[in-house]
Amino acid sequence: LTETTKSIFEQFNRLFDFDRIELTLLDSDSNMVRQWTFDENSDPHHNGEYQVLLADSPLARFVENEDSTKAAVTHDTALPALISNGQYSTVTIPLQTIGDPFGSLTLGSRQSYAFKAQDLILLRQLTPHITAVIEKALLLDSVEKRARQLHRLNRLSEMLVSAKELRALTEITIDALPRILPADVHGVIVDGDDGAFLAMTHPENFQKPEQLLQDLIKIYGELREPDELPVVSRKVIAGNPPVPEDWLPVTTTSMPILTRQGIAGVLYTCTNRSEKPSDEVLHIFSLAVSLISAAVENARLFQLVEREHARLAAILASSTDAVLVVNRQQQIVLANPAAVDILGMGDSPRGQLLRQATTLSPLIQLFEDAMQGANITGEIPLLDGRTFYANLSPVSVGNSEIIGWVATMQDVSHFKELNELKNEFVGQVSHD
Repeated sequence: LTETTKSIFEQFNRLFDFDRIELTLLDSDSNMVRQWTFDENSDPHHNGEYQVLLADSPLARFVENEDSTKAAVTHDTALPALISNGQYSTVTIPLQTIGDPFGSLTLGSRQSYAFKAQDLILLRQLTPHITAVIEKALLLDSVEKRARQLHRLNRLSEMLVSAKELRALTEITIDALPRILPADVHGVIVDGDDGAFLAMTHPENFQKPEQLLQDLIKIYGELREPDELPVVSRKVIAGNPPVPEDWLPVTTTSMPILTRQGIAGVLYTCTNRSEKPSDEVLHIFSLAVSLISAAVENARLFQLVEREHARLAAILASSTDAVLVVNRQQQIVLANPAAVDILGMGDSPRGQLLRQATTLSPLIQLFEDAMQGANITGEIPLLDGRTFYANLSPVSVGNSEIIGWVATMQDVSHFKELNELKNEFVGQVSHD
């Protein structure tokens, strides 16, 4: 729509004598309007678009008076929306669809009585065409906005998938939210095992972020009662667009982050406008909460797996029995320190073929026999004189497919020595 307004400005310069053009459109909130302003020397304000109150805009008279379809002409009138000081002549034409005004187009000139009767006639003739062009631009903007939001949601989803820790998850979320949800303040809280992780971004010129934090923590506490957890991490960013000095939080929107274990946190936005969020905004809000909920679930599962993995690794590392796991391609998947010692390697042999990792032919043969369905137990004599007794078991997925084998090997050198001593003793007694 910004490009369309700029094009109207350029084309109107060929037909009319004016200094500035202003397009005003009703916003989703009936109390606000969107405006685009161009002149010969200035670029669009705030990327071509900004918001003002309906009562302060040229569109007000057409909305308040449904029968008013004629152009409004003023002479020698100061218009703050068009110029900070000086006198202006203006002409404003309503833009209507199905009989209802949805916007207006205002031309402003520094000359008194700049607009003549023929100008009004030409403007009335152009109004239907301008309306059609603007409606088309609005539709294209809507489609582009939806595509942009979906792209940003997809990007957020991709980034959340990589988040293995809840602290990182909250930071990724708070960095992405201002580009997804329209609001002055964005916040998120996620429950951890030892406490909650909080992140918030607020207007860069707002001097009292603590009251916003307390509001978010209060909402979070109401959801968590009586199992309230302390906030163990805070990240507050003053990065949102600036607001007026008298800015106060008026409308807050929050949704709980739900997992299979229950409430896992809350997503929060806040504005100073007393308006109900549109259905589109609530839909995007809900999609963002769903993505965060799935990411929290994944992060918790990952942490659970990591804890179980660490526990298993500690058990295997402290075990005096050697444990060696080999997949169907005879690659070593796991080897505890005792198994690494048997193989005679200084580093972990994980990922290597069994034949490359060791020269112990009895051990290699035992795995090959197990893969052929033969014996799965046997002795493994080492070069240093020790003897290990190996027991192989298949590793299965479900009830059928075998994906590898695990060998547990116990040091039976002491028992072998006892057996030899026993044999020597019995032989000696028999001889005597």
